[in-house]
Amino acid sequence: MSCRWRNRTRQMNGGKAVNERGLPAKIIFDMDGVITGEERYWDAAALVVWELFFSPRYLGLTPPGGLPPFQPDPSPGCISVVRRFVFDEDRTVAFFKRKAVNSNWDLAFLVFSFHLIRLFRELQRCGGILSAPSLPNGEEPGIAHLWEWGNSLPAAAGERFFSPSAEEAWAEGARGELELMARLTRVAPPPLEGLLERMLRPHSLFWRGLQRIFQEWYFGGEKYAELYGEKPLEPAREGLIHREEPLLPVGEIEKALRQIKRQGWVLGIATGRPRNELYPPLKQMGLWDCFDPRSIATFTEVEEAEQRMNAGGKRLSLRKPHPFSFLKAYFGDKEPEREMISRPFRSLPAQRCWVVGDALADLVAAREMGASFIGVLTGHGGSENRALFQREGADAVLPDVTAVPGFLAEKGATA
Repeated sequence: MSCRWRNRTRQMNGGKAVNERGLPAKIIFDMDGVITGEERYWDAAALVVWELFFSPRYLGLTPPGGLPPFQPDPSPGCISVVRRFVFDEDRTVAFFKRKAVNSNWDLAFLVFSFHLIRLFRELQRCGGILSAPSLPNGEEPGIAHLWEWGNSLPAAAGERFFSPSAEEAWAEGARGELELMARLTRVAPPPLEGLLERMLRPHSLFWRGLQRIFQEWYFGGEKYAELYGEKPLEPAREGLIHREEPLLPVGEIEKALRQIKRQGWVLGIATGRPRNELYPPLKQMGLWDCFDPRSIATFTEVEEAEQRMNAGGKRLSLRKPHPFSFLKAYFGDKEPEREMISRPFRSLPAQRCWVVGDALADLVAAREMGASFIGVLTGHGGSENRALFQREGADAVLPDVTAVPGFLAEKGATA
């Protein structure tokens, strides 16, 4: 989008200022860490890693001291212990947040893959013999092959080699899930390098298998079967979705959102959640009607666009920090999809689009598309993110979403 377009005179449409293509000024919100909490997602990610390493269905290793044996439907207390151990008191979550990893599926995938490669490297260093699962020619490795791998590993491998800490060295300078996955394959033990390279890519068979386990932990067995039409692996799971909570009192969030709407802004959402995970909590909290349904972009839309663009074997990720979801929320169907994907990205009219996010991935996406960015300190890291946001060029850093309408009024950023 050219400067010529950005500087053209705005027109009026239904009382709202619009640009020449009929698009009103918008404020686009990330969801998790801004309006809804991410705690249950981080729980689910930790439980996936725990299950893949220590369930007899998969690798079946003996857990190290401090980590409970695998259970298909653990208590809240057990879940808390698992998460503290697997994510090293959430330091691992902070590590990947700094690497602009926004998807909790990718968080679980990268953490599991990192520790799997680390375990293989340690076994090799100690003289162990590494072998890959036997695969027919052309077959892609998946989650089901972990059981065969587990049978070839020493029973005490989990006790001896599994470590919950995240190491900066393996990912120095890398950002986003694609770069991190590529870096992982370069540190894989040579006998397994080719196999792991096929596993460690977006939407691989292995990634999709991990995603399925994550969704089952999040929704529970009964709801998973209802949504996906598949028999759950563990029907007794209750589902972490039932424990979701808003970040702030709902009344305060609703008051802020409706105040922004009265200022003339259209409210949108760009989230890594699939659409079926976005509507229920917002509806339950009474916030769904605060947002323009044509200005909502979820992982569902991102995944569909990736599948269209990745036809023919291409490897393209449109997940944050790629700005696709924010551009989709801003333009809707008024701009060709290819224009939202190809670099250089079209810049938005100056201060006609604000992004409100809690993470580096949101900031990077906003910067690439030319939107103004408000960082809120309700995500992982809290007030420690202030320095990060300021260093990366945020237009504003606010304590939480309730401070947004006051900031806009004070700044004179009216729609």
